[in-house]
Amino acid sequence: QRQVVDVIKDLAKLQESSTVLGKINDNIQSLQEVFINTKKRGNVGEFVLEKILTNMLGSNQNLWERQYKTIDDKVVDAYVKTDSEKEGIATDSKFSIDNYQRYLVSEDIKVKEN
Repeated sequence: QRQVVDVIKDLAKLQESSTVLGKINDNIQSLQEVFINTKKRGNVGEFVLEKILTNMLGSNQNLWERQYKTIDDKVVDAYVKTDSEKEGIATDSKFSIDNYQRYLVSEDIKVKEN
């Protein structure tokens, strides 16, 4: 009788573990969708860039701006201002998943170094 109770307890634990693994799998699929979908990946990149700049420079627009329009009418994700009024650092947060995947599978040392 005791063995039957132990088996039932083990089955309950197994069911609980299976449910947890199912939720983890769903979360992984959601994360994969973010990195496959170009728009979502761009949104994540912009969010991360903004967080980095806010953590490093604060939210002071005298130091940097989001969605900055350059002289040639291009919009960059962020523009970090310098001491010179004519110069700054335009930053775009794009992440090329295709290049990264090529990097991962490549056995060419030159590709890995670049």
